[in-house]
Amino acid sequence: MKKLYITILLLAFMLPLVAGNIVYPENIHYSFTTEREGNTLNIHIDILLEDVHIPSQGMVVLTPVIRTQNRRDYHLSPAVIAGAKRYKAIDRLFAYDNPVFEQAPQVFVKRKGKSQRISLTYALTYEEWLYGSDLYIYGDASGCVNCGNIQNEYLVEKNIVPSLFTPQYLVSYIVPEAEIKERNETFVARINYVVDRYELLPDYKNNGAILREVDAVIRELQGNPDLTITHHTVTGYASPEGNFNSNIILSKNRAKAFMNYLQQKYNWDTDKIRYDGKGEDWDGLRKAVVDNPNIPHREEIVRIIDNIPDIAKRKRSLQALDGGKTYSQLLKEVYPPLRRNEFEIAYIARSFNVDEAREVIRKRPQLLNLNEMFLVANSYPKDSKEFKEVFDIAVRMFPDNNISKINAAAMEIETGSSERAIERLQGIDTSEAWNNMGVAYALQENFEEARRYFQQAVQAGNENARHNLEQLNKKEENKRSLR
Repeated sequence: MKKLYITILLLAFMLPLVAGNIVYPENIHYSFTTEREGNTLNIHIDILLEDVHIPSQGMVVLTPVIRTQNRRDYHLSPAVIAGAKRYKAIDRLFAYDNPVFEQAPQVFVKRKGKSQRISLTYALTYEEWLYGSDLYIYGDASGCVNCGNIQNEYLVEKNIVPSLFTPQYLVSYIVPEAEIKERNETFVARINYVVDRYELLPDYKNNGAILREVDAVIRELQGNPDLTITHHTVTGYASPEGNFNSNIILSKNRAKAFMNYLQQKYNWDTDKIRYDGKGEDWDGLRKAVVDNPNIPHREEIVRIIDNIPDIAKRKRSLQALDGGKTYSQLLKEVYPPLRRNEFEIAYIARSFNVDEAREVIRKRPQLLNLNEMFLVANSYPKDSKEFKEVFDIAVRMFPDNNISKINAAAMEIETGSSERAIERLQGIDTSEAWNNMGVAYALQENFEEARRYFQQAVQAGNENARHNLEQLNKKEENKRSLR
């Protein structure tokens, strides 16, 4: 049982003297106890009036209020103490069932004598919202000459029900190493060639427009002072029609022709440029068919590509579909984009300081490494949208990197997305990943899984996990003690 005695000086009820008397209470004493019985919290409050003057027409309403940790107020039934005439008038209204108060009082008494004790008893269902709540008394006095109403609240006691232990879990971030930023970017150039020819003709069909797009890309990269270009690669592809071996040669020759054009136009070092031909692009055909709902017999086309290894038989099967109608549509709509050259430009990006990296990450995040992104993220407050955005960019730019996943998961946990964090961490077997997985499960109150991951991380020497396991144990002990 918890028993406390509190004296509260109600100075706010003190008013100027009228006929030599204090017309409102200058002090009221309280004592209260709380006791838990099973699922019930019993609260007993004694209001002790000593030398408290309430005029004949006056009245004091004292309402106990429980204020939760999230600032919600629960008003309990009040005690009403009235002067003689006010008491008689209200009692008469009660006799005729007339409503007098917004909240029916538990106790309605007349002020009498020098010392007077008024007792209030409440039985509340013991629920988690009570943990850490504070007890206030709300006082409402009225009835003096020319004073109107006086209202005040008084803190009786903080934390009338011990707060639940709130664990402070630590997530694990990994500071990535500052690696050399070797990057490459690949661009597609769908140059038009005369059938079965490989000469690049700038004025043929729309080649002029395509080459202007290529020129814009190359000049942008070459003119970027933050980049050092290391080499260039040109790769040729053919659509899957005609002779398979001839298409390999054709794709190589077209790639070579495009490479020669670029080398001559931009005076590239021949030691830093290479080319290759991939022949027929069956993977590109399959993807184009899957992505285009307007192609008939899509499932059958995919089945033929996946299950007929002999290229000649595969082509004959496609040509036979629907009496050749489907193949005609493939030739017209799907095959032309497969005939293309791709050119890759490899470069090394210079290092950026945090201020520079803040700008670069908005425009060309591929120029940053994970270390630079990590430093940018930590230059923002952890509760800011920028902090979250940087880790989202990092995991998008480095989707297969475990460090980017672990750090993004830590960010998700700190911003309230524990389920997303668990998804990111699946299959990563490091102590940092196990620790973060444990925190995510603990926040979901899946303590069995949380404990399992914390223990794994502790065995691997993770100090954050050791701290978190202690916090988890304290939380469970605290919950058991409050049952």
